[in-house]
Amino acid sequence: MKLKVFFSLLVGLSLAACSPLDKARNLAKEGQKEEAAQIALELLKDKEASTRAEAAQLLGELKVENAAKPLLNLLDDPDLAVQKAAVTSLGEIGSQEVMFEVISKFPRANYKVVPAYQKALDKLNAGKFIVADWNNPKLPDGVREDYVFTLKNLPSVPTEGLIQLVKERYTGANKPLLDILVKNQAVDLSPLLVDYLVQGNLNDIEPIILSLAERDSRMIEQLVSALDKHQGTQQDKLLVVLGDIGGRAEMAVPKLVAMSNGTGNLDQQKRLNQTLKKIRGF
Repeated sequence: MKLKVFFSLLVGLSLAACSPLDKARNLAKEGQKEEAAQIALELLKDKEASTRAEAAQLLGELKVENAAKPLLNLLDDPDLAVQKAAVTSLGEIGSQEVMFEVISKFPRANYKVVPAYQKALDKLNAGKFIVADWNNPKLPDGVREDYVFTLKNLPSVPTEGLIQLVKERYTGANKPLLDILVKNQAVDLSPLLVDYLVQGNLNDIEPIILSLAERDSRMIEQLVSALDKHQGTQQDKLLVVLGDIGGRAEMAVPKLVAMSNGTGNLDQQKRLNQTLKKIRGF
């Protein structure tokens, strides 16, 4: 009994003699998470940057949920180490309530802190959050630009979610999402690009299709296959793009020749022949 009392007194004296940060860490080791968190939260306001950074780190290690908003304030700290510790801990805590604010600060973060933002936002499933919020009619001006920046810089992209968003509206507003998909190209995007072409704006999508056609023959195959499925102006857009692809679209020649010979529409025949000339280099 005396030994136990002596040990308790020794621990108490040790805690009293150490710094508040050490005290918080010791309390955390002893399983007294709430007491440790309370001390660490207070230390986020400390005048020493190193103390603020270590306190932020401890809160992340302890996954203190009510620390999310205080940590968010440190993303504007004048010390980059503090910013890094704060955003890293936000990722560890996993709080969704500050997601919007973290994303809004990411595009303006110092380049030295960017890797910490990338890891934290990936842990927070920022991609999924952006997909769900993309069509929110109440989004303030500039938010979608921040969303695009974030998606471009995430370690992993929510491919299926982005594809679904593009399919919902083939408009210029969704073109940045298409650019991200093409850059990552986790799946065959040629069917999506053809759908965008026939339903959307030619000028928006043609540069992307031409770029993809240079390295992926599936893009050209999809354009050729779509000729039978579309008529009028939609088919005309397919012909324009095939012609602009030029010699690389040689596989389209038999199909175009058959269509030209089989049509009784002189205007359509003229457009088909113009496309054939471009492909053959005449």
